[in-house]
Amino acid sequence: MSNGRWVWQRILKVKWYYVFIITSLAVEAAIHLSAIGVQKIVIDHVFVRGMYGQLPIVLGLFAAVVILDSVLFTFIRTTMFRNKSRIRYQLIAEWMERFYRIPIKQYRNAKNANNLQVLTKEVESISGLLGQRLPEGVQTIVKTLLLLIAIGLASPYVLLIVAFLSPVYIGLGNHFGPRLKRVAKEKSELRSMLLGRMEEGVSAAREIAAFNGQIEETKRYHRMFRHIYEKAIEESGLTNKQAVWTGPLKWGANLIVLAFLGHGVFRGTISLGTFVIVYQFASQLIDSINGAYGFIVGLSGSFATVERYREAADIEAIDPGRRKLKEAIRSVELESVEFRYGDETPPVLRDLTVSLPIGKKIAFVGASGSGKSTIAQLLVRFYEPTGGRLQVNGAPLDQIDREQWANRTGIVLQEPYLFPDTIRSNIAFGRNVTDEAIADMCRKLLIHDVIMSFPKGYDTDVGERGIILSGGQRQRIAIARSLLANPDILLLDEATSALDAETEREVQQHIDGMRRGRTTIVVAHRLSTVENADILYVLDHGAIVEQGTYGELSVNGPVFKRLLHALEQKEEKAR
Repeated sequence: MSNGRWVWQRILKVKWYYVFIITSLAVEAAIHLSAIGVQKIVIDHVFVRGMYGQLPIVLGLFAAVVILDSVLFTFIRTTMFRNKSRIRYQLIAEWMERFYRIPIKQYRNAKNANNLQVLTKEVESISGLLGQRLPEGVQTIVKTLLLLIAIGLASPYVLLIVAFLSPVYIGLGNHFGPRLKRVAKEKSELRSMLLGRMEEGVSAAREIAAFNGQIEETKRYHRMFRHIYEKAIEESGLTNKQAVWTGPLKWGANLIVLAFLGHGVFRGTISLGTFVIVYQFASQLIDSINGAYGFIVGLSGSFATVERYREAADIEAIDPGRRKLKEAIRSVELESVEFRYGDETPPVLRDLTVSLPIGKKIAFVGASGSGKSTIAQLLVRFYEPTGGRLQVNGAPLDQIDREQWANRTGIVLQEPYLFPDTIRSNIAFGRNVTDEAIADMCRKLLIHDVIMSFPKGYDTDVGERGIILSGGQRQRIAIARSLLANPDILLLDEATSALDAETEREVQQHIDGMRRGRTTIVVAHRLSTVENADILYVLDHGAIVEQGTYGELSVNGPVFKRLLHALEQKEEKAR
């Protein structure tokens, strides 16, 4: 679909708004010109001919026209502002709804600054185009036509003068316009790059300070600011050059029209009232022609903004699924599942087939890169398998309503994300959870006393990404958040890796007690975490090579025993 067609479809959705607003703008333009036209009556009839009895009527008419023009102006701009805000909301809502359904690999490839650019500049530009600039552009065209008619009826020669000079005026705009557009685009891209660099600099503030990189970062910012400054100077220079040519041309045209009309007044072929209004009309006509031309030419730039928005919004999204999951989860199966993170990367999972026991504690163990975390991310649909399929209750997982599946599952990652909000808000996460339930959960996870040691307790702001908390504290807050949601299937991906062995053991005991009879899937390097798992699956190079209980594998599992031995050696070195 072309960008023009996309815009047209948006217009058709609210076509009666555009019919109403464009009609109102056309009436406003006509009334505005009528207010100027009333001056002819005042000058020619009242003052020149001495018909002073008509003065109150003419002044009343002039006042009514001005008041109506002001009322229409206020009403129309308020209406356009509201519509512009509504369009902005719709565009952001559509983009966000799409954004949360795109594959995780797209998150990994995209920069936050680019997404922010779409949500701010591009959305603002498109909402301005649809809500304001399109109607006002049509108004400019209508006003130009009305001025052409009015001037043509009053003085065809003046119309010829304006018609002769307007192409020169437009030609200058055509000469400087593309150059200004190019420089503005380059400046916008540099600002986007600077925004991205600043976002990265804030996120990596500790690393920059740790490696004493402040001086180099400062130099990098100075270079980027200098490039933006140079483009701003270039843009300002082009604008000034354009003004040097267009300003004298515009006033030169006004002087020619003024001389011609003045000559007509002296000869008696043009009345004084006609002289006044035609001069004003001619001055406005040059601006209107240039404005109408700029509007039409500027549509190409606006469509470029539409294209950038559509490129970001039309990224291939994960199928949300249509099948409702109303019954309890009875089975979860992986059938010949294969997965790779990129077309040119080796497979992480290879022909993996397993039926997960429901209501049990399940563990996936293996060396780094064996595919443990990938299985967890496939189960919560962060990724889709590149081969094979996942089934829930005998139905393909990609056919099940994604929102319902998200409500039935929960995951805690090794490095959980905490919002820059209070501890209470991070744990409740928008749910209606009582303070008592939050405190009770935190006691079981051995973090309540830590939280209460802060001056504000649960109302303590954790800062950006939970910066004031340790890794283990962040992990336990994330676990509390997931446990309070009480999902049917809970996935813990190295969720207690930052805890010491004793604290981890106690926390795991409480988690096991709360999750008894429900499915809990644990991904772990530290094998002590999964000693009491009902079943362990040992992965090696993306395939399940062994399975059984901890005790069984400790005796009969050569790969598992190798993992145990490597872990023991690592612990000895740590001592």
